Amino acid sequence: GFDAQTFWFIASITNNTQQENWVLDFGTLADGRQILIENLMIRNDTTGEFSINSFGSDNTERTQKSFTLNLQSFQQNTVVIRLQTNGPVANTFTPRLLKSDTSRPSEFLSTKFDFIYPAVFVLALGFFLTVAAMSRDISYLYFGFFYMLLIFMYETIASRLLVPIELWSSVLLLSLYLFCATGLWICKSIFDMDFEENTTKFAIWGSIGALVAILSIQTLFIDTASSLYYMLTAFGVSIVSLAIISLTLLQISEDKPDSIYYAGGWSVFLFGWILANLSASNILPAAIITPNIIWLVALLQLGFFIIGVLKKHR
Repeated sequence: GFDAQTFWFIASITNNTQQENWVLDFGTLADGRQILIENLMIRNDTTGEFSINSFGSDNTERTQKSFTLNLQSFQQNTVVIRLQTNGPVANTFTPRLLKSDTSRPSEFLSTKFDFIYPAVFVLALGFFLTVAAMSRDISYLYFGFFYMLLIFMYETIASRLLVPIELWSSVLLLSLYLFCATGLWICKSIFDMDFEENTTKFAIWGSIGALVAILSIQTLFIDTASSLYYMLTAFGVSIVSLAIISLTLLQISEDKPDSIYYAGGWSVFLFGWILANLSASNILPAAIITPNIIWLVALLQLGFFIIGVLKKHR
């Protein structure tokens, strides 16, 4: 969910095997993990053994994303997890208990699909830079920056679990707003919109002004642990997405039919963004697809963008 505070999880695990060394993994982005954690404690309450306890400690190793968990054989073990988190995205994670056959449990036990998202985004970056070079149109360079931001956000979450939250929360929030503002500027540039036209001027500067105002309020007046912090993030991204969709749809009447694909790309992104936030707020029940839907719709959005570019330059 969105609540940014200290959470407690208690689970009774019966180990019906002879193996006592296990690994508790918090999942990957491909599994639906979005969470970044400030402090974490994992303890087998049955044995009194800690896997990690960063509360009140400045010396905790923060490169770990999975943790050794010793479970007594053929017994019921009570495992207690305490974590403190906040940030600009939903606090979702997908824990799993895995057999440990390695002496390096801190290595990330990723699924075989984890590489797909960043690999596709890197290919998208190369595609748009190639189009920019071939068409000599600087507008497509903005697409390059757009996907560099997306890759940065993905890798920031994927490569980290235990982080100084105040720092990384601000970094992710700023990246997310830059991502939206870049999408708005691409809309203006690629369709050669008249910046002196009132509707265009109002939509672009109004949306950017709203993002700046929201970012200022969040930075200066609102604790990152407040649910209002997340509500404002969701609102800001939605406002810019709606502005982009409206502006691009208006281009159809100006004999720019390929604009429908850009509008379609941002429509699926907005749909996924709303669905993810409703699920994180417990308004919609969490399902298999909802924790991971932001990255799925980013792929769909890319598909719309590529079709629009190919239609424009056919």
